[in-house]
Amino acid sequence: MLAAILVVLGVVWLLVNGPVEGAILLKFDADHGLTVADLLSLTAFAMAVVLWFDRSKAPPRP
Repeated sequence: MLAAILVVLGVVWLLVNGPVEGAILLKFDADHGLTVADLLSLTAFAMAVVLWFDRSKAPPRP
């Protein structure tokens, strides 16, 4: 459940972070790039992946 919430929040942040984007770290083309603010979403996605795989390795509850 927490992994899904992190993914949703990460997507929402990518959509609304325009005013606080900061410096461009990686430029894909003239209109697209990875900014400092995008790193927050990448962190949320990484945490969701860790939580998802950690949960899948846990023994099943009775």
